[in-house]
Amino acid sequence: MNNKKNVYQLNDDKTITQIKKGFDELEEQFPVYTPDIKWFEEKVKQNEQVIRKRLYKELLMFWGVALAIIAIGVVTYLQVPVMFILLQVLVTLMLPAIVYYQHRKRQVIEE
Repeated sequence: MNNKKNVYQLNDDKTITQIKKGFDELEEQFPVYTPDIKWFEEKVKQNEQVIRKRLYKELLMFWGVALAIIAIGVVTYLQVPVMFILLQVLVTLMLPAIVYYQHRKRQVIEE
């Protein structure tokens, strides 16, 4: 029994030394290079600029669409009040369907 433990111990020691030797050879062939902190800072600045540009573009689109919707609503209300009321009823009736569709879409994506 004790002899088996020694054999296993020798096999484990051989395996460990082979693994260490393999890692040493790997490090010699492919040296590990840690980038400079300035490189990381530059990447963060670039990423922040991209995010800032995207946010600006999205806010501009949001405000454009919002102003267009408000302008159409005001014109419709002032020019054709009946059309404004029909539009309000139509949007109110379609809202639950849109919410249900979005909810189902999320469920399909999560599955």
